[in-house]
Amino acid sequence: MNNQETTAKFYDEFSDKQVKTGKNLRHYTLANILKKKGIGKANSVLEIGYGIGTLTDLLVSIAPKAVITAFDISPKNIDIAKGRIKSSRVKFMVSDASESISLNEKYDFIILADVIEHIPIERYNSLFSNLKQFSHTGTKIFINIPHPNLIKYLRETKPESLQIIDQSVYPTILYQHLSEQNFVIDEKVDYSIFYKTPDYTYYWLSLFSEKSNSNYSKTVPLPFRIFKKFILRVI
Repeated sequence: MNNQETTAKFYDEFSDKQVKTGKNLRHYTLANILKKKGIGKANSVLEIGYGIGTLTDLLVSIAPKAVITAFDISPKNIDIAKGRIKSSRVKFMVSDASESISLNEKYDFIILADVIEHIPIERYNSLFSNLKQFSHTGTKIFINIPHPNLIKYLRETKPESLQIIDQSVYPTILYQHLSEQNFVIDEKVDYSIFYKTPDYTYYWLSLFSEKSNSNYSKTVPLPFRIFKKFILRVI
């Protein structure tokens, strides 16, 4: 059994726990962040790693015009999600986002909610190459991850709470791969849901363009403006 098969098997078994948990504050928090960014006007949404469709169910409501393509590595998750979500606007697929994928479509919003910390870092090049393939110049990409310090804390104190792959994703790890695919960081926010200190981080990404270049310094803190200059030097 290869790594992808092992991971798929883990999430097949993990899905029962997700069903019992259902929607929680994290899902509603993410939905509110997406609403503020204008997902309600989107015509197409791609959700990567949707699990049993807990956030997908909210996307159906907050993106009422959008056709939602949702894919996950676990066949069992798809079966559960199809039973829970009856909207004809949702298309489910079994797929690994870090493998070669040809969807022949570009999306207004791409969502990876608590996904990339479960993908081996050595597969990030393929993952972000796929994201570029799925993006047009106006695509808004939303990545939410546990704060790296939270994963570190859980590994030291509650390792049994972590999933089969659950790694700290530090900004420097992302910068390398984003620069290779000409992505810019429009926004980065550390925030709290369940702890007093930040336990989550979200990023908004877009493909580099002349428009993003002119607006960048107005919306992004100095460290990320420096990173944008690094992008300009390598493209």
